[in-house]
Amino acid sequence: DASTAVSQCQTIYGGGEVCPPAAKFTLDKKVQNPQNGTYVDSISMSDPKYKATQNVTFQITIQNTGTTNLENIELTDQFPQYLTFISGPGSFNKTNNSLTIKIAKLEPTKSQTFTVITQVVAENTLPQDKNVICVVNEVRATESRATNAKDSTQVCIERTTTTTTGKGGPVVYPTTKITK
Repeated sequence: DASTAVSQCQTIYGGGEVCPPAAKFTLDKKVQNPQNGTYVDSISMSDPKYKATQNVTFQITIQNTGTTNLENIELTDQFPQYLTFISGPGSFNKTNNSLTIKIAKLEPTKSQTFTVITQVVAENTLPQDKNVICVVNEVRATESRATNAKDSTQVCIERTTTTTTGKGGPVVYPTTKITK
């Protein structure tokens, strides 16, 4: 679900308050369903899952729902463990695994949508003790008037095989079917 941000009024010493022009916006992050390609708010254990090395595409939409321009907006997309950045607008920080997108101005009623592509890590770097791993990807937006919002989406990754070592080397078993 989308997150909404609204700027706040400040009390003036001696009485009264000052209210800056309302900076209002919504922030919505969606992930592409790996089976049918539609964008959804989240992928749960019961939904189709991503596999190792598969690309995961996200959409981030920011919309100005106020009556004034939004200025100097900064979006920070924090990628979770097991997802690596492939492409998207802005600048990627490899150290903290995040993408920063800057928007100079967004006029009232206007919106901007950004597509970000990540990739699931290789099978051998996923936890070996779990067949399904669910991670949360969060995006935050801040605006020059200290207005901010955040939204997140969950992605579930399914290992394709589980292995144990037998006398003749590794024995490969098919993944187990998980029921809710």
